[in-house]
Amino acid sequence: MPRTEEQFKEMRNKTSRSILNSALKLFAEKGFHGTSISDIAKEAEISKGLIYNYFNSKNSILESIFDELLRIGEEIEKDTFADDDPYEQLQRMIKRSFKYVEEDPTYWKLIVNLMLQPEILKQTKIVFNNFNDRVMKEMVGIFRKIGIQNAPLEARILGGMIDGVFLHYLFDMEGYPLERVKKMMLKKYSRDNLEELKNQK
Repeated sequence: MPRTEEQFKEMRNKTSRSILNSALKLFAEKGFHGTSISDIAKEAEISKGLIYNYFNSKNSILESIFDELLRIGEEIEKDTFADDDPYEQLQRMIKRSFKYVEEDPTYWKLIVNLMLQPEILKQTKIVFNNFNDRVMKEMVGIFRKIGIQNAPLEARILGGMIDGVFLHYLFDMEGYPLERVKKMMLKKYSRDNLEELKNQK
C-alpha cells in the first residue's frame, strides 16, 4: 500500500529530528568545528547526501538547534507566568529551569562548548542576548512586584546562581547534588525568605 502524505511527513520529521539530535550530541562532545557532516550522518545512521535534503549546511543545523533552545526558553517563560502570584512565578521559573537541565543536559553542554568557541557564538549572540535581556527584565519585574528594593541586582544574583549550578552539574553529573541544591534554592526564594529580604535595607 502506498504511503499517505501524512506518513511521508512523519518520516521526514523523524529523520530531521534524528539529524538534529545527532548533531546536538556531537557538537556538545566534539565541538562545532570538530564535527563534520559525515560524522553527523554516521551518528544518525543515514547517508551524508540525505542530510542535505533537510539542511543546507552545518551552520543551518546549528541554527535549528538554537531555535529549539529558544523554544525551550519560551516554554519556561510561559509556565512562569501561568500564575499571577509573583512568589509562585519565581518558584515556577526555578523548577522549570531545573527540569530542563535534568531531562536533557546536552543542550546546556552545547552552550558551554560554544562559550569556548567565540567565533561560533557570534553567529547567535544577538538572538541570545535579546532573549536573555527579555528574561532578565521579566525577573526584575517579578522582584519589583514582590517589593525587593534592588530588584535588578537580585535578578542578576539569581540568574548567576542558576547558571553556576548548571555549569557545576554538567561537569560532575553523577556526583553533583542537583536535587538538594534545587530544594535549597527554592527555599531561599520562598515567600517567607523573600518577605525577610524585603525588610533589609
